[in-house]
Amino acid sequence: MEEIIKQRKGAPSGHPRYGGRRKGSLNKKTVEIKQLASQMGVDPVAYLCTIVGCDGALQIPVVEPETGKNVIDADGKPVLRWIAITTRQKLDACKELMPYIRPKLAATQLTGKDGGPIETATLDITQILADPELARNAQELALRMADQMDASDGPREPVPVDLYPKPIRGSR
Repeated sequence: MEEIIKQRKGAPSGHPRYGGRRKGSLNKKTVEIKQLASQMGVDPVAYLCTIVGCDGALQIPVVEPETGKNVIDADGKPVLRWIAITTRQKLDACKELMPYIRPKLAATQLTGKDGGPIETATLDITQILADPELARNAQELALRMADQMDASDGPREPVPVDLYPKPIRGSR
Protein backbone atom coordinates (compact mmCIF):
# COMPACT_ATOMS: atom_id res chain seq x y z
CA MET A 1 0.00 0.00 0.00
CA GLU A 2 1.26 3.44 -0.90
CA GLU A 3 1.68 5.98 1.83
CA ILE A 4 -0.02 9.30 1.07
CA ILE A 5 2.15 12.30 1.89
CA LYS A 6 0.18 15.39 2.86
CA GLN A 7 1.60 18.57 1.43
CA ARG A 8 0.90 21.91 2.98
CA LYS A 9 -0.55 24.46 0.57
CA GLY A 10 0.53 28.07 0.46
CA ALA A 11 3.71 29.83 1.44
CA PRO A 12 6.17 28.18 3.81
CA SER A 13 6.13 29.14 7.50
CA GLY A 14 7.81 32.44 8.25
CA HIS A 15 7.42 33.72 4.70
CA PRO A 16 6.33 37.38 4.46
CA ARG A 17 2.76 38.02 3.31
CA TYR A 18 2.28 38.86 -0.33
CA GLY A 19 -0.67 39.59 -2.61
CA GLY A 20 -4.16 40.67 -1.63
CA ARG A 21 -5.40 44.04 -0.50
CA ARG A 22 -3.00 46.12 1.58
CA LYS A 23 -3.97 46.85 5.17
CA GLY A 24 -5.95 50.10 5.43
CA SER A 25 -6.73 50.32 1.71
CA LEU A 26 -10.34 50.61 0.54
CA ASN A 27 -12.17 47.63 -0.95
CA LYS A 28 -13.80 47.80 -4.41
CA LYS A 29 -17.33 48.43 -3.09
CA THR A 30 -16.21 51.36 -0.91
CA VAL A 31 -14.31 52.92 -3.82
CA GLU A 32 -17.39 52.58 -6.08
CA ILE A 33 -19.69 54.17 -3.48
CA LYS A 34 -17.29 57.09 -2.89
CA GLN A 35 -16.99 57.69 -6.65
CA LEU A 36 -20.78 57.60 -7.09
CA ALA A 37 -21.32 60.06 -4.20
CA SER A 38 -18.68 62.34 -5.70
CA GLN A 39 -20.30 62.21 -9.15
CA MET A 40 -23.72 62.99 -7.67
CA GLY A 41 -22.27 65.79 -5.52
CA VAL A 42 -23.66 64.38 -2.26
CA ASP A 43 -22.07 63.90 1.13
CA PRO A 44 -23.99 61.39 3.29
CA VAL A 45 -22.24 62.46 6.50
CA ALA A 46 -23.14 66.12 5.91
CA TYR A 47 -26.75 65.09 5.16
CA LEU A 48 -26.97 63.12 8.42
CA CYS A 49 -25.58 66.14 10.28
CA THR A 50 -28.29 68.26 8.66
CA ILE A 51 -30.96 65.82 9.89
CA VAL A 52 -29.57 65.90 13.44
CA GLY A 53 -29.42 69.70 13.45
CA CYS A 54 -32.86 70.45 11.96
CA ASP A 55 -35.83 71.69 13.99
CA GLY A 56 -38.31 68.96 13.03
CA ALA A 57 -38.63 69.73 9.29
CA LEU A 58 -36.18 69.71 6.41
CA GLN A 59 -36.34 71.08 2.88
CA ILE A 60 -35.21 68.56 0.27
CA PRO A 61 -35.19 68.76 -3.53
CA VAL A 62 -37.91 66.94 -5.47
CA VAL A 63 -36.38 64.14 -7.58
CA GLU A 64 -37.83 62.65 -10.77
CA PRO A 65 -38.22 58.88 -10.16
CA GLU A 66 -37.40 57.90 -13.75
CA THR A 67 -34.17 59.86 -14.18
CA GLY A 68 -33.10 60.43 -10.56
CA LYS A 69 -32.45 64.10 -11.33
CA ASN A 70 -33.76 67.12 -9.44
CA VAL A 71 -36.93 68.81 -10.74
CA ILE A 72 -36.09 72.36 -11.88
CA ASP A 73 -38.60 75.23 -11.87
CA ALA A 74 -38.98 78.01 -14.48
CA ASP A 75 -36.28 80.13 -12.77
CA GLY A 76 -33.74 77.29 -13.03
CA LYS A 77 -33.81 76.56 -9.31
CA PRO A 78 -34.52 73.11 -7.87
CA VAL A 79 -38.06 72.53 -6.59
CA LEU A 80 -37.96 71.96 -2.83
CA ARG A 81 -40.46 70.34 -0.49
CA TRP A 82 -40.66 70.15 3.26
CA ILE A 83 -40.49 66.81 5.04
CA ALA A 84 -41.04 66.13 8.73
CA ILE A 85 -38.09 64.68 10.68
CA THR A 86 -39.12 62.59 13.67
CA THR A 87 -37.15 62.15 16.86
CA ARG A 88 -36.58 58.51 15.89
CA GLN A 89 -35.01 59.61 12.59
CA LYS A 90 -32.77 62.08 14.43
CA LEU A 91 -31.66 59.34 16.84
CA ASP A 92 -30.95 56.97 13.94
CA ALA A 93 -28.86 59.69 12.25
CA CYS A 94 -26.94 60.20 15.53
CA LYS A 95 -26.23 56.46 15.74
CA GLU A 96 -24.86 56.47 12.21
CA LEU A 97 -22.65 59.51 12.91
CA MET A 98 -21.22 58.31 16.23
CA PRO A 99 -18.33 56.23 14.76
CA TYR A 100 -17.12 59.38 12.95
CA ILE A 101 -17.27 61.56 16.05
CA ARG A 102 -16.43 59.35 19.04
CA PRO A 103 -14.36 56.16 18.99
CA LYS A 104 -15.87 52.96 20.29
CA LEU A 105 -14.65 51.94 23.71
CA ALA A 106 -12.96 48.59 23.92
CA ALA A 107 -12.54 46.36 26.94
CA THR A 108 -9.01 46.30 28.30
CA GLN A 109 -7.75 43.24 30.09
CA LEU A 110 -5.40 44.03 32.95
CA THR A 111 -2.62 41.61 33.71
CA GLY A 112 0.37 41.62 35.98
CA LYS A 113 4.01 41.01 35.14
CA ASP A 114 4.56 38.61 32.20
CA GLY A 115 0.78 38.17 31.70
CA GLY A 116 0.30 36.82 35.21
CA PRO A 117 -2.19 37.94 37.84
CA ILE A 118 -2.22 41.48 39.17
CA GLU A 119 -0.38 41.88 42.44
CA THR A 120 -2.36 43.58 45.19
CA ALA A 121 -1.28 45.02 48.50
CA THR A 122 -3.21 43.85 51.53
CA LEU A 123 -3.60 45.31 54.97
CA ASP A 124 -4.69 43.25 57.95
CA ILE A 125 -7.02 45.48 60.00
CA THR A 126 -8.34 42.81 62.33
CA GLN A 127 -6.35 44.23 65.26
CA ILE A 128 -7.73 47.74 64.59
CA LEU A 129 -11.30 46.44 64.38
CA ALA A 130 -10.90 44.37 67.55
CA ASP A 131 -10.53 47.56 69.62
CA PRO A 132 -13.68 49.77 69.25
CA GLU A 133 -11.87 52.97 70.30
CA LEU A 134 -9.04 52.35 67.82
CA ALA A 135 -11.55 51.55 65.04
CA ARG A 136 -13.47 54.79 65.72
CA ASN A 137 -10.25 56.84 65.62
CA ALA A 138 -9.12 55.18 62.38
CA GLN A 139 -12.50 55.87 60.79
CA GLU A 140 -12.48 59.50 61.90
CA LEU A 141 -8.93 59.95 60.59
CA ALA A 142 -9.90 58.49 57.20
CA LEU A 143 -12.97 60.74 56.96
CA ARG A 144 -10.99 63.87 57.82
CA MET A 145 -8.33 62.97 55.26
CA ALA A 146 -11.05 62.52 52.64
CA ASP A 147 -12.53 65.92 53.57
CA GLN A 148 -9.18 67.58 52.89
CA MET A 149 -9.08 66.38 49.29
CA ASP A 150 -10.69 68.68 46.74
CA ALA A 151 -10.70 67.47 43.12
CA SER A 152 -10.57 70.95 41.61
CA ASP A 153 -7.74 72.38 43.73
CA GLY A 154 -5.80 69.23 44.65
CA PRO A 155 -4.80 68.59 48.25
CA ARG A 156 -5.34 71.42 50.69
CA GLU A 157 -3.05 72.47 53.50
CA PRO A 158 -3.03 69.96 56.35
CA VAL A 159 -5.40 70.70 59.19
CA PRO A 160 -4.38 69.65 62.70
CA VAL A 161 -6.57 66.81 63.91
CA ASP A 162 -7.09 66.07 67.58
CA LEU A 163 -7.49 62.30 67.69
CA TYR A 164 -8.33 62.37 71.37
CA PRO A 165 -10.80 65.23 71.88
CA LYS A 166 -11.57 66.19 75.42
CA PRO A 167 -15.16 65.50 76.41
CA ILE A 168 -17.46 68.51 76.78
CA ARG A 169 -18.57 69.19 80.37
CA GLY A 170 -21.97 67.83 81.13
CA SER A 171 -21.76 65.04 78.56
CA ARG A 172 -20.76 61.49 79.22
